[in-house]
Amino acid sequence: MLALALAPSLACAQDATFGSPGQMVVSGSVAAELELGSGSRGSDHVERSWSIGLQPSFLYFVARDLAVGCAPFPAYEDNALDLVPYTEVELGGSAGAGWNLPLADGLSLFTQLWIGLGHMHRRYAAVMTAPIPFLDPAFTPAEPDRTIAGWFVTAQLPLLLQLQLGPATYLAIGPRVRLRMPFDEGLGLFRVGGSASFGGFF
Repeated sequence: MLALALAPSLACAQDATFGSPGQMVVSGSVAAELELGSGSRGSDHVERSWSIGLQPSFLYFVARDLAVGCAPFPAYEDNALDLVPYTEVELGGSAGAGWNLPLADGLSLFTQLWIGLGHMHRRYAAVMTAPIPFLDPAFTPAEPDRTIAGWFVTAQLPLLLQLQLGPATYLAIGPRVRLRMPFDEGLGLFRVGGSASFGGFF
């Protein structure tokens, strides 16, 4: 009788590994990119361009080690490498899929692909002392700053090495490739950076 009573709980324990069908995963990730180089103040001065994005995500395993889900993504960028420095804010949402590859007990490689739609708002700082028509005839340095905005489609490919911390929690870290394809010219980007996330599954 005791064995029969314990059988369902043992079966649940066996299915509690990450990637089991019917499992829900809730996580929060931070993605960041940093680039150093010669900025607008000359080749002897090192400037930086950095961005940070937050992405809470919700995934559901429809089959063993195969998940689908959705995620909002706010992001911020501060770029001082261009001739005209700017800051940028993004807001949007993505739909995605993930494939989990178990490597060892409590360790796996979780590859994800997110395709999303978002809106960006970029603010340029006026640091030039003369017009630069070859760059943008509409820009006048007498203005303190200017802004542009537009819609874009984005694709993200994080490759996460995932470590299970407890019965239902994990920590993941790895590289991330991001591509932004705007509806207006001049707002596209291709970035390679890193991503770290913490989450739980049930």
